[in-house]
Amino acid sequence: MPLAPLRGLKGAKSRRIPPLFAHDRIRGDSRLRNQDIGVTSLDNGTKTEEAGGPAGAVALAIINQKGGVGKTTTTINLAATLAQLGKRVLVVDVDPQGTATTATIGKAAEGTAEILGYGSAEEVQGLLSALIRHSGAYGVDVIGADFDRLNHQEIALTSSPMLMVRFVELVEAVDTRYDFILFDCPPALRSLTTATMYAADHVVVVVEPSKESIDGLGKLIRFLGGLTKLLQREPSVAGAIITKADPREVLVRDVRAGLEETGRFPWIQTIYLTVGFKDAYTESKPLAAIAKSHAHRLALDDLNALAHRILELVPSTA
Repeated sequence: MPLAPLRGLKGAKSRRIPPLFAHDRIRGDSRLRNQDIGVTSLDNGTKTEEAGGPAGAVALAIINQKGGVGKTTTTINLAATLAQLGKRVLVVDVDPQGTATTATIGKAAEGTAEILGYGSAEEVQGLLSALIRHSGAYGVDVIGADFDRLNHQEIALTSSPMLMVRFVELVEAVDTRYDFILFDCPPALRSLTTATMYAADHVVVVVEPSKESIDGLGKLIRFLGGLTKLLQREPSVAGAIITKADPREVLVRDVRAGLEETGRFPWIQTIYLTVGFKDAYTESKPLAAIAKSHAHRLALDDLNALAHRILELVPSTA
């Protein structure tokens, strides 16, 4: 069964729900049957389904296999770095733990769960206007997460394709407002992660230099292979990030070698290990705002290199 046009692919400006999720196997919502679903732009109230228009946001699903690897820290500091480079960035907290939310705006907040629970695509306009918050410290906009609400919505929609539909609608609704949308995914390969990966243009994998990361590479590759069957297309893996990286450590080299051997990652970027990330999080600031030491500068150099790799994902308008 052929897919409807996908966002980020040449000749296809709009991201639509594929027929897999738009025929009569979707029960309980006749509006979705036998049709593709376009979403109204939040900016101008017009449909953004025509090809050849201005490039929209690049959406990234930032994923890992387990908690504690520095995924959220990397996500929010990458967002701040892109903002410093003059880019409009939206961070969407899809992790029920809500760490990206508390780090950027200081407290848990309504956001992702409410978007997953709205009734129709048209309702997204007013909803997002109320839910998007700005982080002055990071220079980015944020859609927050609340543990109880987001867990409830994931459980309610786990077996429903509407979980994917809602994230697609979110991306389409803010497509022209931002240059980059960064989804901070849960620290596990669960249904929220799968749905977010479908809605995103690219996937970025975060690992730490540990034996567990090396042992888990096979599981990660199998997961990506399973997604190819589920989504009827191969996920676009942009690259991998090794956090907490001291280049002198053997484990860093071993993890890099393991990633390279898979042949799935076009680039691998290390982020230097420094306690400055923890200090910055405590102050609800990006690392750049408190950087003083040589180690801080090394980490900032790595973040800048990562940001420029992400900038290269913007499709050419030529």
